Amino acid sequence: MQYHTKIVKNTYKDDLALNNVYKYITDKNKTDGLIGGHNVIPDNAVSMMELIQQLYFFDYGDKLIHFILSFSPEMIIDENEVFQYAMVIASSFTDHQMVYSVHNDKDHLHIHFMLNPVSFKNGNIIGQAEVKRHLDEKCKILFRA
Repeated sequence: MQYHTKIVKNTYKDDLALNNVYKYITDKNKTDGLIGGHNVIPDNAVSMMELIQQLYFFDYGDKLIHFILSFSPEMIIDENEVFQYAMVIASSFTDHQMVYSVHNDKDHLHIHFMLNPVSFKNGNIIGQAEVKRHLDEKCKILFRA
């Protein structure tokens, strides 16, 4: 299965970062409602993530990690199957909150993920490099690459 993973290299330090990325990820012009959450209720994801960040006094660095899993346009795959992959990947980040959605606004299906870098269990911070490494390892297992 041909796929590509990417960490979006923006800075997400301002107070509106969570809200702005959430709006982009859940934009109804980009997704057919295939929106999910891990350790959050999708409709309340921003406030739930902000609460964890406040609880652990996280007021520095990026407020989120935004990453994408894209599938080749030649692949015969449907949105529901892609959504199942999104759920598996999100659930593998056991100690973190995440919202995700399948986008169909390009010539290929892809999933956007928004991860709270602050663990809700202990306040530990996960970095972009660790997220990328974990994502790539999980995709190798899922897609037997």
